Amino acid sequence: MLQEPDSYTTTATPHRLKPTETRLAARLKPQGFAAGSSQYQTQRRQQLIDDYAHTPLTDELFARYRMALGPWRYWLLRRVQACLVPEAVRTVLALEPEWLTKLFLRVYHYLPGGGNKLRWLHGILLPRSYTNQLRALGQAYSAGQVG
Repeated sequence: MLQEPDSYTTTATPHRLKPTETRLAARLKPQGFAAGSSQYQTQRRQQLIDDYAHTPLTDELFARYRMALGPWRYWLLRRVQACLVPEAVRTVLALEPEWLTKLFLRVYHYLPGGGNKLRWLHGILLPRSYTNQLRALGQAYSAGQVG
């Protein structure tokens, strides 16, 4: 099953790092260090909201994405982003996950093709110049020229 992004960015992380964080905090005594999991989650959520706050630069960035990708590829990018980013970021960027995209991402792991499952769609999904670059990179990787 596809794990929700929030579960690994806000819930699992403190438990995985807790012993290390505790020892480090005991030695460094940093200001504003999250004392526990709930405080960490609150700080992490606020950090995401602050980092992804909507500004004129946000609009410019997305306008450039749209210009580079074209309208329908940009639409597709936003659908996938809506499913992958944490809830706090979704709210700030006004993204709403759709059931069909979520379903595709859940079954993606089971598709044949190893790490390049959508190779047959490159010509449709990517602008031509990127498709050629990606194919050349894939060939170089297969030939052992890229590490």
